[in-house]
Amino acid sequence: SKWGIKVIHLVRNPFSMAVSNYHFHSQDPTPEPFVHWANPCSLTEKQIGPLADLVAPTLSRPMIRIPMNGELFPADMPIMTRQDFDNIANDCNYLFQTKAGLVNATYYEHLRALDPTEGLRMATADKFSHFA
Repeated sequence: SKWGIKVIHLVRNPFSMAVSNYHFHSQDPTPEPFVHWANPCSLTEKQIGPLADLVAPTLSRPMIRIPMNGELFPADMPIMTRQDFDNIANDCNYLFQTKAGLVNATYYEHLRALDPTEGLRMATADKFSHFA
């Protein structure tokens, strides 16, 4: 018998993952209770900084190309930069508990009440808490 570690690496399209996260957690009733108490914007610079610093160099290398609609993503455009991580966190803080009627609302209430585009932006920030 062989002993050791086996690793399974799954890759998902980040956009489809964020959309799936948004739809899954905004269901009524929601399948996961954490959306009633979690703050999707709770990542601090202390948490997001190391994550961004770890992956941003790879994601911002211009030699990376991604096939999209039968064409390769332009080589001179990075997938994601260090600033993009900060922008996602800042965007979440801009949306969470700042709008009329949502000042004391939960993450779940935001997902249900916000415009779908804004809800998707907040769900994107929430995904970072699973990586950091």
